[in-house]
Amino acid sequence: GGAAAVGAPAAMPCPSQLLHASLHASPLAGRMGTEVESDIELGSRPQSPTAAAAAAAAGGVAGAHTARKIRTTRQPKSAYVGVSSRSDGKYKAVVVFQGQSIFIGAFGSEAEAALHYDAVAAPLGKRVNDDDRARVLCERFGTETNAIIAAVRDVDHALVRTLAKVVCTRYCAEACVHTRPIPSAAPPAAGSTAPVPLQTQTQADAQPPPPAAAQRL
Repeated sequence: GGAAAVGAPAAMPCPSQLLHASLHASPLAGRMGTEVESDIELGSRPQSPTAAAAAAAAGGVAGAHTARKIRTTRQPKSAYVGVSSRSDGKYKAVVVFQGQSIFIGAFGSEAEAALHYDAVAAPLGKRVNDDDRARVLCERFGTETNAIIAAVRDVDHALVRTLAKVVCTRYCAEACVHTRPIPSAAPPAAGSTAPVPLQTQTQADAQPPPPAAAQRL
C-alpha cells in the first residue's frame, strides 16, 4: 500500500492556484494582494453559447429601440413664416420674440395660421407673411395691437392668443363685407316694357308744356 502511495503522481495545481502563488511570492503581494484576490474571485466567467446568444439578442432589441427613438420624423415646415404642420393635420403658429416662444394656436389651414401669426408679429416688428395686410391690421386695430404688445411684455401668452383671435375675426368680417358682390337687377321678361325710373317720370311731369299748347289755353 505504501508503494502505491509513493508511486502515485502528484495532482497538478490549477491555474488559479499558480496565479495565487506567484502573486504572493512577488514583492507587490503585500500592497495589492487583497485587490488582486477580489478581482480573481469576482472575475467574469465564460458564458455558455445559449447565454451569449440570449445576451446578444437582448442587446439587439435594445439597440433597435434606441434607433427607433433616434429616428423620430420631424414634421415638414410650412411655406409661411412662423407656421408649421402638426401630426394631427393642423397648422400651428408660433412667434419667437426676445426669448419667448409664443404659441398662437393650431388651425385647420396654413393661411389661417399665417393670418394669426401676422396679427401678433406685425405689432412686434417681426417679419410677416403679408406686408400690406400687416399694415392694415396695425392701422385698423390699433387698440388691440397695442394690447398685444403689452401682453407680450407681461408674458401673458393666453391674452395674446385671445387678442389675436379678436383681431383676425374682425379683419375677416370686414374683408367679407368689402368683397361681397352687389346683387344686380333681374332683366325684364320678354315682351314686357321696362319700367321708367321714378326720377325720369318726375322730370317729365315737371317740364312746362310746349309754347303752342300754352297759346291755345
